[in-house]
Amino acid sequence: MEESFEKLKNIVFRREKEPIRIVVLGSPGVGKTALIIRCLTNQFFNHYVPGKEEAYKYTVNVGANKAQLDIMDSKGKNTALISHADAVILVYSVIDKDSFENIKTLIKNVRDLNLNSIPIIVVGNKNDLPKKRQVSKTDAGLLSASYNVKVFESSAAVPVHDVRNIFAEVCRLVFEEKKERRESDPTDPLRRMTLNDIARKNSLSLDSTDFIKLVL
Repeated sequence: MEESFEKLKNIVFRREKEPIRIVVLGSPGVGKTALIIRCLTNQFFNHYVPGKEEAYKYTVNVGANKAQLDIMDSKGKNTALISHADAVILVYSVIDKDSFENIKTLIKNVRDLNLNSIPIIVVGNKNDLPKKRQVSKTDAGLLSASYNVKVFESSAAVPVHDVRNIFAEVCRLVFEEKKERRESDPTDPLRRMTLNDIARKNSLSLDSTDFIKLVL
């Protein structure tokens, strides 16, 4: 009995320490990669590489805790990434109205593919170009209210602080969503799931290594 309890405790501990899986999506040229690179390195990456998907690892501070992130810079073709994500960041450019309109389609696609009600954060990039702006803050507010998503504006071309805050906010929302799911699901291993149930659930889930391999 004691050995079974230790196994259960170890499984639960590993699950709590798993990286948060974040997929970043958006129309071509909106600056998805630039936002990620700005967050990771505080450098501005101004070279668009069409059709390439990349995976990144990053540690972010969330309050007094640290969270490990697996960040997938996705072109949207690999639907398995979305299905197994813990959160999705959707990026549009404030100087490209079409990229903003595409966000509505992306929100629907994410909600169709991922059944866990994961957090969706929308980021309007390139807000350092006010003279070229095509998407107003009012437009962004209406999107937020209509689709029940948080919307931020930022720019990969300016200092890092607000970009890292966005990723920290994503983590906070993931923690909240997982906590709510545990509390509402009596079969969750952090409540009263048996070892057999946990083993079965683990076998149906991608671990962090498998998730990275989806884009490699």
